[in-house]
Amino acid sequence: TSLQVQQEKGQLEKELKEARESLEKLKEDQVRVVEEHRRAEERVKEVESDLADMTSHSNHKQKIHQHLKLKGEREALKEEVGKVNEEKRRLEKMLARMKDELKRVAKKAGLAPGEVDLDEEEKLKRELEAKDFELECMTKQLQSLTHNIILVA
Repeated sequence: TSLQVQQEKGQLEKELKEARESLEKLKEDQVRVVEEHRRAEERVKEVESDLADMTSHSNHKQKIHQHLKLKGEREALKEEVGKVNEEKRRLEKMLARMKDELKRVAKKAGLAPGEVDLDEEEKLKRELEAKDFELECMTKQLQSLTHNIILVA
C-alpha cells in the first residue's frame, strides 16, 4: 500500500504540474488576446477618424471611393474585434476551469486550497533558476582554478 500511495502521489504531482503549465499557457494566451484586442480597437478608432476626415474631401467621387474603402476596413476591423473578444471569453472560461482543476488536484494531493500559490511558486522557481545559474558559474570557476592548479603543479 505504501508503494500505491507513492505512485498515486506521483501521479497527482504530475497532474498538478500539468495543470499549472496549462494555467500558465492560458495566462499567456489571455495577455496576447487582450493586446490584440487593444490594437484592433485602436485601429478601429483610426479608421473612424480617417472616415470623419474624408467627409470634408473636395472631390465627390474620391470622397465616395474613400468612404467605401474605409467603411469596408472598419467593418473588417469590427469583425476582428468580435473574434478577439470571443477568444478572450473562451480563454477566461478555460482559465477558470483550469483553476478549478488545479484546486481539485491540489485537494486530492492533500494540499489545502490556500497552499497552492502560483505567483509565489513562480517567484521561487525564478529564484531557484538564479541560484542554479550562480552555482553553474561557480562550478565553472572552480573547474578553471583546478585546471590552472594542475598546470602549475
